[in-house]
Amino acid sequence: MIQKTGSIHVYFQRNKGHLVGVILCSILAGMGETMWAFVFQKIGELPGDMTKAAILRLAGVLFYYAVSQNACAYFRRTFLKRINIQLKRDVFDAVLDQDMIQFTSNNSGMYLSILNNDVTNLENNYFAKIPEIIQQSFVFLGCLAVLFCYDSRVAGMVLLTVWIPVAVPFLFGKQISKAEGRVYRSLEQYTGKLKDFFGGFEVIQSFQIEKETEAIFGNYVKDVEESRYHARFCESSGEVLALSLTYGTLFVQILFCAWMAAKGNIPANAMLSILYLLSSINNPVQNAVQAFLSVKSARPNVEKVEKLLAKPEKRTHPSVDRK
Repeated sequence: MIQKTGSIHVYFQRNKGHLVGVILCSILAGMGETMWAFVFQKIGELPGDMTKAAILRLAGVLFYYAVSQNACAYFRRTFLKRINIQLKRDVFDAVLDQDMIQFTSNNSGMYLSILNNDVTNLENNYFAKIPEIIQQSFVFLGCLAVLFCYDSRVAGMVLLTVWIPVAVPFLFGKQISKAEGRVYRSLEQYTGKLKDFFGGFEVIQSFQIEKETEAIFGNYVKDVEESRYHARFCESSGEVLALSLTYGTLFVQILFCAWMAAKGNIPANAMLSILYLLSSINNPVQNAVQAFLSVKSARPNVEKVEKLLAKPEKRTHPSVDRK
């Protein structure tokens, strides 16, 4: 018997081994980001051309960075592949497990829409974003720890100001979720109507109602694109605000560092590394905020799929991917 899911989070539990791999590789990737600070410090100490030691350090960091990033990408790809196989099979089985009355109470286009649209959006804007948030979190923590080693005063100021863009998902999350919900309701209607049109192709030809059909189809297309336009407007507004707040915060942090350097509190050979760390701390926050906005936008898909998967299962489908 298929394991009853109900909650979409069960797929993280089923693939906890690969999720642990993502987390471990994210830690390694975060360490790789911090190593660049020491490379820039070495460059800042050089009076002239690159020395052999600096070149070797650069080559070592490049090698480590490439290996850690590729390992992280591998586990993320494998993680998503397994989840997609499991989720699509579970959704399909949940449809088959309904009795005839339940199945016929909905247009079959709804089920096609879930398998094609909702599941795809869950992959792109939910399951793919969780590992990204994890990786960005470790990059943030690693670079912040190194910044504390350079200057605790700068790190403390950064720690106080870097959270400003995080407010964006709380300001726009609800609007984005509602807008995306409208998109997938209109896509469901569009898919169902498209199926009806193709299924009734002979009737349309026999009664010569092509123009009427085209007009009806055009209305559904317009509704889908208008809902998408509104969703994109909400998403882009949130992203622009988050990006503006990130750059504004970074500007304040750089001004503070410049003031500290002018007073002689920051060594000149450390400035290049500190500026790199500032960027490497703010960029993960910006990326995580955008990922959070994507997760918020996927909420309607989560609710729809969870509602379908909450129905009891009847059939047995052995599969190595359903461990």
